[in-house]
Amino acid sequence: MRRGLLTGLAALAAASLSLAACGDDESSPTTADSEGAVLIAETINELRSALEAGDGEAACDLLSEEGRTIVEGAAIQDSCANVVEDVIEGAGKGGLGDLIGSEDYTAEDVVFESGGGGTDTVPTGEPGVEVPCKQTEGTSYFLLEEGGEWRLVLPFCSGE
Repeated sequence: MRRGLLTGLAALAAASLSLAACGDDESSPTTADSEGAVLIAETINELRSALEAGDGEAACDLLSEEGRTIVEGAAIQDSCANVVEDVIEGAGKGGLGDLIGSEDYTAEDVVFESGGGGTDTVPTGEPGVEVPCKQTEGTSYFLLEEGGEWRLVLPFCSGE
């Protein structure tokens, strides 16, 4: 059942991100600099630490509003923390490594592809940052700036 929840959460996230990417985004892109890159790397490392510790609440605190909605939508009437903890338990130590990797991230891992210090558009259609995952080619962490802080769209690496 837990493996099914993990698969269901990944499928829901992929579908939500794909559908959201179809919408128009009229907001201007967020800009980020080297300080932003440090904060983004720290956010990813905090998430990885929370997941390794099995702390779903701490992991959910690092998610964007959109991210919490996606995670909570993966299970009927359950909290973000409970869903994340079920995913952690279902993945086990080996499977969790596939989701979050084993290496810390640094500012050098955060590459802003747009010119002029701008950021990418994440799959939700909002301006944000995509940070390629170290452990799985073709997957990324997606982050948005909310309330002056960087927040993740999903609590693990994901493809578009």
